[in-house]
Amino acid sequence: MFLNRLDQQSKVTFLKLAYHVAKSDESFTQMERSLIEGYLNEMNISDIEYEEETFSLEECLNNIANKEYQKIILIELLAIVYTDNLMHSKEKEIIDTIVDTWNINSSLVVVYGEWSRSLLSLHIQGEALLELS
Repeated sequence: MFLNRLDQQSKVTFLKLAYHVAKSDESFTQMERSLIEGYLNEMNISDIEYEEETFSLEECLNNIANKEYQKIILIELLAIVYTDNLMHSKEKEIIDTIVDTWNINSSLVVVYGEWSRSLLSLHIQGEALLELS
């Protein structure tokens, strides 16, 4: 929803993080793919090649110093996390690392998570509405 506010480098970094979170539970679902495709459209950029072997969470997080960008990215990553309505242990580890690295108040994570769930629900409803004949 706010990804178009990111600069070009932050958009690419976000995509790397999005793929990392989406694949961290060893399941890359159709809903996660759909969200990432929506992110690509929203940011008006091409897809990237995510390479797990060379991915560095620390490097990605250190690339984002802007506090507003950090919040935007966290909100959107939480939407990916909650596509299956729960936070898996590996997803929690990633989110915890993000929160610690960016020094984000953990109470905000709860609020961001609930907001992301609401948006995700609306996205699913919208997709269903498009399928109605």
